[in-house]
Amino acid sequence: MSGTTRLFISFVLGLVGAPAAFAQVDYSRAEQFLSSRLQELVLRGDIEPQWLPDGRFWYRTRTEHGWEFSLVDPDRNTHRGWIDTERLASAVSRVADGATYSQETLTFAFLKVQDDLRSIEFSESGLSFRCDVKDYRCVRMKRDLTWPVAMSLRSPDGQWNAYIEGYNVFIRNLHGGEIRQLTQDGTELQGYGLAPKFPGEERLGKRFLEPVLAWSPDSRKIAVLRWDWRGVRMMPIYSSTTVRPQLYLYPYGLPGDEAVERFDIHVVDVEAKRNVRLQAPPQPKVFWEGQWTTRSWNIVAREHSDKEWGGVKWSKDATQLYFHHVSRAAERIALLVADASTGRTRELISEARPETVPSLQMVPTGEPVWRSGSEQDLLWFSWRDGWGHLYRYGPDGVLRNQITSGPWSITKVEHVDHEQGVLYFTARGRDLQRFQYHSYAYRVNLDGSGLQLLTEEDADHQVSFSQDGRYFVDRYSRQDLPPVAVLRSARDGKVLRELERADISRLLATGWRAPELFEAVAADGVTPIYGWIYRPSHFDSAKCYPVIDNIYPAPSGPVSNWGFDTGSAYGERQALAELGFIVVALTGRGTPYRSMEFLETYRGQAGLNMLPDHVAAIEQLGARHRWIDLERVGIYGMSGGGYAAAAGMLRYPEFFKVAVSINGDHDLRTYSYGYGEKLDGPLVRDPVTGKDNYEAQANYTLASQLKGKLLLMASDMDDNVHPANTFRLVHALIAANKKFDLMLFPDRGHDLGLSQPYERHMIWDYFLAHLQEELTHTTAAVRGVDSIH
Repeated sequence: MSGTTRLFISFVLGLVGAPAAFAQVDYSRAEQFLSSRLQELVLRGDIEPQWLPDGRFWYRTRTEHGWEFSLVDPDRNTHRGWIDTERLASAVSRVADGATYSQETLTFAFLKVQDDLRSIEFSESGLSFRCDVKDYRCVRMKRDLTWPVAMSLRSPDGQWNAYIEGYNVFIRNLHGGEIRQLTQDGTELQGYGLAPKFPGEERLGKRFLEPVLAWSPDSRKIAVLRWDWRGVRMMPIYSSTTVRPQLYLYPYGLPGDEAVERFDIHVVDVEAKRNVRLQAPPQPKVFWEGQWTTRSWNIVAREHSDKEWGGVKWSKDATQLYFHHVSRAAERIALLVADASTGRTRELISEARPETVPSLQMVPTGEPVWRSGSEQDLLWFSWRDGWGHLYRYGPDGVLRNQITSGPWSITKVEHVDHEQGVLYFTARGRDLQRFQYHSYAYRVNLDGSGLQLLTEEDADHQVSFSQDGRYFVDRYSRQDLPPVAVLRSARDGKVLRELERADISRLLATGWRAPELFEAVAADGVTPIYGWIYRPSHFDSAKCYPVIDNIYPAPSGPVSNWGFDTGSAYGERQALAELGFIVVALTGRGTPYRSMEFLETYRGQAGLNMLPDHVAAIEQLGARHRWIDLERVGIYGMSGGGYAAAAGMLRYPEFFKVAVSINGDHDLRTYSYGYGEKLDGPLVRDPVTGKDNYEAQANYTLASQLKGKLLLMASDMDDNVHPANTFRLVHALIAANKKFDLMLFPDRGHDLGLSQPYERHMIWDYFLAHLQEELTHTTAAVRGVDSIH
């Protein structure tokens, strides 16, 4: 048999129930529609402005000649080319040991840019370079720019870089090179700024070193998070690809555990090296946005990062530190202020369930408190009136006024003008005449007056503000409107300059079609919900197609972009549709950006995985379109989506006929306590029956209900969702005498899915084998094998 033809017979432990007939399958066309390939066909649509301290910004965009770099000065309203990539390619080639590059082939992987714009660092084909972009001279770098990536935080006065080494805090003088070690007692299980190395990171050679630090405005103190993993019970995973398998143990708290990972906040004096712990109970990790993560104004890395720790804010005089404190299961959230010299704290604002604090408190940009320039205002985000809004408090914690209100929710606080008392934010759902998931930019005075829309275009707006808040870049789009990037004045939203307008002519030449937005009614029979339909480019309305649901039920965010999107790398929906399927992605109840009631729909019912709304919506689509076959419905997803995909087969065995579950957290008792306890509350065990309140959410309890075709995929080195989640379900399915398929991937971490050819083809094979009535596609071998048994 030809090497360009593959036989579709069976795979994965024999692929129970695979068709006996031989069939040829064409994957080459489907792979033309992988999101990575489609993105390359969109020109000038991908800018991410990188703001500089002097108020200018640069960005890069993809063109027919490779990456193009531009520099913009908003004050002068100028826009010019910055890097001559043709000259740069020649300079790189001269020091690349025989490799030759052109402006079309430079990828600029792991790009770092100096603030003075004179030099850049990047990787090409495993080699790392530093180049002067003034005289175009390059040198090979000895250190690897890929992994690990060590981040540091520059002091406000520009004199020091703070970083973590050996779980202790260090600073390095940016001018003289002097290095000071500020803490001495950091250990792996009780380290400053960094969590312990997990085995997947260590074994697979991937670790992003992102220290959680915050310099004081006077550059004399550093606030730093200190993890405490002592006493947390260990989880085992092991690698079996060598002669002697290697066991790895790592601390991992589960729901109901008494000892779980937690952290304190310390303030370190740079000169005296004095270390003060803030006097507050240790905080648990609850997957609350901004609680301990950092964020950056710049996606592209620099030598000196401008990252900010979202959970804290220094006072202007550097004497006090404001921080939010979250209790276990996010039952209570408070704003505290600490004396930076003594560590003494007092509470200013607090909220508790059931009045507020939804399962995933969506704090805009992770910052619940912003301080005005006069230090007389505290800004607090809350769902207390049923919608996500901002409230203004005095320094004593007394409420002054609600800043925003109405049946809509803030998405993100973008900037606060400390001098004028104005804040800028994005929100969804305020304009009832427009699609409620589109994001728009607004400004409002801190007293709640003067609310003004800054982005008029009927589209989804993604904005990036300058550091002084005077300008912002607005990239707006819809699925039927390719991205347009403009520079605007923050004062009134006036467009000062168009920066780029996307060209999708090459994309359209492939036959690509934009996904179709649809509206349905949730399982309650009342609430409108929305999603996308992906059809094959060769769609024929006279045919009847199987439908596949790409699900991810976590309430941390929707499964789809609401602006222009070439097809989600997470699900590779358009590529799957090309094989002859209708692929659906739905944002049902339980997801953010609407009301608190909408977000909290499934609280305490994590095992439902938002499936009632998915089933209801797909049934409505089937009744609406004769080309959807409700007798052939599949479902797939990864992580939380893997949990949901298996749950779909077990809870709706008559509806879902085929499922692919990838690294699913099938029992939240075997997943991180910070996530499960926030969704289903604290774990409580009945002293009489021995059962707990989490039992109903576990997929293994429903193993006897399996009827259709289920493929479970798991990674043996997954230290995020432990493979025990899958194995316990496997154990129950065997006990119930159920037929299913299993694939275990050795030496793989959590990021298993459709990004790699082997697992991607396995997933495609499975749906083709069990959802397609006839496999008549012409062929193109992808893996170069004739058959897999």
